[in-house]
Amino acid sequence: MSAILERFLNKPTLKLQCFNDSIYSRRDRFVVMALSLTSIFLCWYNRKQKLKDHGEFESDLISAGED
Repeated sequence: MSAILERFLNKPTLKLQCFNDSIYSRRDRFVVMALSLTSIFLCWYNRKQKLKDHGEFESDLISAGED
């Protein structure tokens, strides 16, 4: 039992392979980062446009109700 426990405890720790240079090159990591930032920007811009359009729609309804 102690031999199994010793073998388990002496195993090297697992590294995150996504940060290992031999698996992913700098170019691959740069592309993933650029796509992520582009996606975040597009989501923000789309939400901003929806809120802007919704606000204009509400103001049109309010002005139509005042007539």
